[in-house]
Amino acid sequence: MGHLEFGVAKAESAQYAKIMSEDDMSDAPSEPAEPDHEDQAVLDDAMVQLLVCPLTKQPLVYDEKAREFVSKAARLAYPVRGGVPILLPSEARSLDGIPNAPSDNDR
Repeated sequence: MGHLEFGVAKAESAQYAKIMSEDDMSDAPSEPAEPDHEDQAVLDDAMVQLLVCPLTKQPLVYDEKAREFVSKAARLAYPVRGGVPILLPSEARSLDGIPNAPSDNDR
């Protein structure tokens, strides 16, 4: 690499570093963020129709009042956070009133 090419590369690198440091500063919150209104997010109807229970592979039913997806077959209710269905059995609420614990079949 010649001296001219090295000088250009060095100048471009310095300019890039300056831009990146300015971008980092703009990402810092100047005010406290508003509370996350996760339940206000709109779920895409087409996506909702494709969702199935990860355990039973049966369709899920959206309970709008509780804001969760219900698996009648597994007797579990999966939460929705930030508009994203959390389809993890460990995060699901048991519909039987018993905390969700692994069964002998899961081991």
